[in-house]
Amino acid sequence: MTECPACRRRSDEPFAELRGVPLHPNVLWESAEEARGAPRADVALSLCASCGLIWNVRFDPDALAYEEEYENSLHFSPAFQHYSEALADRLIDRYRLEGRHAVEIGCGKGEFLALLCERGWCSGLGFDPSYAGEADHRADGRLTFVREVVTETTDLGQPDLVVCRHVLEHLADPVGMLTSLRAALGQRDTALYLEVPSAEYMLRETAIWDVIYPHVTCWSAQTLSLLLERVGFHVREHGYSFGDEYLWIEASTTHIPGAPASQANGDVARLVEGFSARAAAKRQTWADRLPALLAEKPVALWGAGAKGVTFLNVVPDGGRIEAVVDVNPRKHGKYMPGAGQVIEHPEILARLEPGTVVVMNAAYRNEIGDALAGLGVDAVVAVA
Repeated sequence: MTECPACRRRSDEPFAELRGVPLHPNVLWESAEEARGAPRADVALSLCASCGLIWNVRFDPDALAYEEEYENSLHFSPAFQHYSEALADRLIDRYRLEGRHAVEIGCGKGEFLALLCERGWCSGLGFDPSYAGEADHRADGRLTFVREVVTETTDLGQPDLVVCRHVLEHLADPVGMLTSLRAALGQRDTALYLEVPSAEYMLRETAIWDVIYPHVTCWSAQTLSLLLERVGFHVREHGYSFGDEYLWIEASTTHIPGAPASQANGDVARLVEGFSARAAAKRQTWADRLPALLAEKPVALWGAGAKGVTFLNVVPDGGRIEAVVDVNPRKHGKYMPGAGQVIEHPEILARLEPGTVVVMNAAYRNEIGDALAGLGVDAVVAVA
């Protein structure tokens, strides 16, 4: 993808690269052998000098499929559940959803849409090719799910709110998706809540573990706001959530007086300078630290998501970590792409007695610390 997915400007030289990472970090495997043979690909991030979008110039749009095997739910974490409930309540209150209709584009396993409809007493329509019936029983029958992507001719019903969370960064043609969504909404006055990983956070925090192949793009507030305006939405406001990891934008199909598009891009161009060197230093720090930790006592990694997959595959000796645990029961007994560890329930740590537990996201540090204490595990909690 040598052209910017947002504005079609030719790419400059990549400013950061990761080679040979698992193609699909959220598709888990049935055996260690299959997991170690998981397909791999390269990531090379480029910054568009015209619109400010960051994207992977090595991305192949035909390489990935999102089907039932795709597992990216975070809703088994109390910390993430609390975040989701607070967000649902805010949207319910802001858009007066009781008795109304919400649509979620890319609803995954349906957890957030079900939460929105249960707490807001509204109806919901979810679209996702990977949905497999996980939330059919919830919200007293007010939920409908469609295993399709949205096109300009899709019947969305009469939505008062459209939610699209952590979808846009997976698309090779984000402009086409947003254009189709705007066309499908027609003349109805509909609000849009859009959420993506924040480019500002990734660059500022040198979040190298967040660099994964399925994330084609990484958006700043300015770039995403300008794109939404271009395809016919009107931006209301933007902000950051979940420890500033996520960028959110609220918009509408109708004009909002006094709500111009954001002009603040978090100084993305400045933050890009030196990102590669900072990422290499972070990787080297763990390359130096991990062998010493492994020599002392067993080491466990808590978090079998995309961050954990990246860590295990790009840090030398990552494959030697003895245990990978996760609170999501749908992952238990599956194997980590590339590195090959089996994913187990955290209770196994009581038997393993690790000296260090590597945590992939600081947002879960306190939650994991409490869980370890409850298991009687006296280990150092180290945020990667």
